[in-house]
Amino acid sequence: MQLNITTDYAIRFLLCMGDTGAPVTGSTVAEQAKIPPKYLLKIARKLREAGLLGTVTGAKGGYYLRKDLAQITLSEVLMIMEPTIKLNRCLEPDACCTGGAGAFCRMRRYYQRIQEDLEEKWFSRSLEEIVDMMDSEESERGGSRTGTDSVLQEEETSSPARCVIYISDDFVEKEGKKR
Repeated sequence: MQLNITTDYAIRFLLCMGDTGAPVTGSTVAEQAKIPPKYLLKIARKLREAGLLGTVTGAKGGYYLRKDLAQITLSEVLMIMEPTIKLNRCLEPDACCTGGAGAFCRMRRYYQRIQEDLEEKWFSRSLEEIVDMMDSEESERGGSRTGTDSVLQEEETSSPARCVIYISDDFVEKEGKKR
């Protein structure tokens, strides 16, 4: 199973929106989450239709989250963006079995176990839980963020917290300044 790139972009989009509280322009999201602008509109439409994203028009307009990251599960995003989240065709509601064995198939039963584990243990987590879990693991290792991780993190400063997206070895603040 491999997620399509549009799903990855949707997750980045939502993480970029994080706890901003104010509308964020599409160009800001596209730049900071490294999402091609043409994909952004397609993703925004799907997320808006699903009730996760809202829009404000006008000079100070943009996108905003209609639910907190703590209320958005990975499963919810996957079901919006992917045609299916099933590991194999035989696990779909119609239980189509090209081998003719159906419920008696050993591999189908094994796939079902894997699917249940994915849904119960991993897909059911909120985006906030996932970010917190990954940040915790990173701190335990004593490492820093590298590679192509896109992770929402609050900058620790004496000023009000600002959301920061980590992409490669540098990070970009919401205001678009590189450090």
